[in-house]
Amino acid sequence: MFASLAIGVALLKGGAQSSASEDTTPYSDLSLISGVEKIDGDKPFLVGVSFSMDDAWHIYWKNPGDSGMPPAFEWSLPEGFKITKSYWPAPKRFKDGEIWNYGYEGVATVLFEVTPASGFTGGKAEIGVAVDYLICKDQCLPGFDELKMTVGQAEPHSFKEAMSAVPAKIKGSVRVSPTEDGWTLSFTTGAPFYGGYFFAEDASLVNHEAPQPWKHVWTNVGGESEPAQYHYSIELKRSPYLVGKPKKVSGVLMLKRGEKKTHYEISVDLRSKD
Repeated sequence: MFASLAIGVALLKGGAQSSASEDTTPYSDLSLISGVEKIDGDKPFLVGVSFSMDDAWHIYWKNPGDSGMPPAFEWSLPEGFKITKSYWPAPKRFKDGEIWNYGYEGVATVLFEVTPASGFTGGKAEIGVAVDYLICKDQCLPGFDELKMTVGQAEPHSFKEAMSAVPAKIKGSVRVSPTEDGWTLSFTTGAPFYGGYFFAEDASLVNHEAPQPWKHVWTNVGGESEPAQYHYSIELKRSPYLVGKPKKVSGVLMLKRGEKKTHYEISVDLRSKD
């Protein structure tokens, strides 16, 4: 049994959209959209796969949590073209009984950077993607869609709002220290926050059911030429499904100040700490 969640991920309007086969589930619509008017030689460009779900239906983040399945993307690209990066919007944590999951409801757009073949001069190209996903409410249904479009043939789509939903790179220092049953995630920010949560990218790393105690460690109020610094920590409990020692801790750090939530992407190499 799966819970629904409420999250407002940027709703994208207008722009170049895909032609698509009929989605296998009636509770969602998928589209493939481009961010460029034409392909500029071999410079990378963005495309997006946008999920639009009916009320209370949800899909999953790349770490779905205790259950569920993340969307899978199989690309069809011209020879020499590559998907070189992906940008996922920040997820939300939601619960059904004792099960904790991470995902999206409403509209969610996953962005992909496409790098053309070296020396490409065509200006436009046809691309396609097959998407397998799971969509849930009171029940879960498998979804599948095949999308295709010609990049450089229609008005480009603005990805400003979609990129604003993607976690930013954290600017302060981040450290992960081992504890008896997990890790302490400590970090420094340039602004005060009053709570947070860490979404681990690896589904087998952190116990999704366990609370993540938050602590304000210290504050440096700064001065005229020195900005203020705020140091916090979050306790992470090891997942019972983790085998061996992880090589890194990576994921999304959500920080709260009142009703506002700010998301940061973090990745810490643990190999030098073993």
